[in-house]
Amino acid sequence: MVFGKRRNKTIKQPIKQPIKQPVEEEECEDAPRKDPDILNGNENTHEDLLKIFGQVPEYKDFFECPEKFERIHMHLNGVRVKAGADKDSFVGQSFFGVKHSITPYVISKAVGKDTGSTDFFDIGTHEFVRVYNNKLPVWDRKVIHITKKGEECTEGLEINLYDGQPKKEDRDKPFLRWTIPRSDFPASGTDWTEITLDAPKDSKEKFDGLELVLKLRITGCEDSFLSVDDLMNFQKSTGTISYSEVVQEGEEEQLNSLVQCWRHKEKAKKALLWILGRNDCFMHVEVAKKLFLDRGYDIYVLNWSCNGHCRKKGWIKKAYHVSHNCKGDFNVYNDEIDKALSLMKSHSNYEQKLSYSHSTGAPVLINYLIERGDDPFDGFIFNSPFMDVPFLGTTAEFISEKVLPFLARRTPFMNVETEISGPPKLDKPLMYYNNDIMITNWHAKLWSQYNYDLSCRTTYYTPLTMGALTGTVRSQDKILKYVQDGKFVLTNIDKPILCLSSKNDDTVDSQESLTRIDSVGIDRTEIELSHNAHDVFLSVDEKDVNLAYKMALNWMQCKGFA
Repeated sequence: MVFGKRRNKTIKQPIKQPIKQPVEEEECEDAPRKDPDILNGNENTHEDLLKIFGQVPEYKDFFECPEKFERIHMHLNGVRVKAGADKDSFVGQSFFGVKHSITPYVISKAVGKDTGSTDFFDIGTHEFVRVYNNKLPVWDRKVIHITKKGEECTEGLEINLYDGQPKKEDRDKPFLRWTIPRSDFPASGTDWTEITLDAPKDSKEKFDGLELVLKLRITGCEDSFLSVDDLMNFQKSTGTISYSEVVQEGEEEQLNSLVQCWRHKEKAKKALLWILGRNDCFMHVEVAKKLFLDRGYDIYVLNWSCNGHCRKKGWIKKAYHVSHNCKGDFNVYNDEIDKALSLMKSHSNYEQKLSYSHSTGAPVLINYLIERGDDPFDGFIFNSPFMDVPFLGTTAEFISEKVLPFLARRTPFMNVETEISGPPKLDKPLMYYNNDIMITNWHAKLWSQYNYDLSCRTTYYTPLTMGALTGTVRSQDKILKYVQDGKFVLTNIDKPILCLSSKNDDTVDSQESLTRIDSVGIDRTEIELSHNAHDVFLSVDEKDVNLAYKMALNWMQCKGFA
């Protein structure tokens, strides 16, 4: 726990304007509908996306035949001095026997005649972009590679170490290369097996006295933590829980939002407002059950405009506009949060109200707290809050945070709909919502373990729009101002806060998250996990997911929320 100075704060009042009444659907079942050839601004389903992806053989195999694939889980520990070697001889020496200082960079990939990977769908490869020590480097990261089963398809796992990130044309020229043959893989379904790799035969002078240490485990892609059926069944009423969806109409269709509601049929005393991250959807069945429903909470999940279920409803203009902000300002979400809170209040005068927000959902919520106050909430759970643009370096960060938003506001060359970058083009374009889409390796690996609804969360590359970037930077700057001034966002600064983050996060900088969350209030419990994913409850190792559950539950029990 950490403590700071109390301060007085003037709360900005909500903008007074007519708010359209939400439309509540008491019971949600999938209605019969026609199956369109190409979807352009219509309601769509998970099956529609499977049909579109099925036009590319590699995608079709991956989504429809998971039994053909397996995951190679790798925990890359690092380089250590071999037992019996003179440790002192390595102190002060340049690594790998070269005179200049190097930055070790590892790319690992499944190799074989038919691994299932291609240039545009390289699910068998992982790049380790961060290292903790360039004398005896430590990565300490858990990742997965997806490859086809059988030695006739996959012959092994290749590990390439470079001096810095290589250009594409130089990837076949690593500083060091190891290959772990498939025969050395542990049996599928067993626990982690440690593997140590000595110097490659042709590079002994570069690695003499050292060894690369890692762990492997294998799982079949037919086994996942979450199935689409699990998710769809959870989004139905039961004997004790009523499920419904509430449409919150905005001033235009792309500003519509939607609240998913799970409410106990016997009136609950506690409620949770769940705010999604960017390009996110509700897919956390076990989190909802273990942490909240089983402990008496009603759950309200806010799919803020252009996010989550909004694409499924057909409210966005094109595929690339998932999580787009058409105003370039996170204040647009304040009314959406107010409507969700009004919905909660209309159902019950709850005695306790928690908020839960992930990634970009954190600045969405904190911006609301800054603008409209914290009275509606008794406590806050943050899951890897996105508090700063990460991993860019000083120049690139300045351009993304200052130059691009300025150009969008002040010049005719950009506007809120300008896309900062786009995906590589396929030989055969996949058209969806007026855009050419391409599946990302990151999303494919996530989906292999957590089979979410493809019509609610993307598996395809989504460029950041200037509207989304400008809104994000503005909200992050507001938060940074509180950090710099040594002030707190909360008026009631002693409301409990839990911040879960991960050193293994490949999307946000966990240290930035932990530093900037300090500005929210004084009763903070800040936990940096070692091996969890960006969403700590969607990690590659079930043991790490369970650890995150236990941390969150212990905090809830300690603070009187469970």
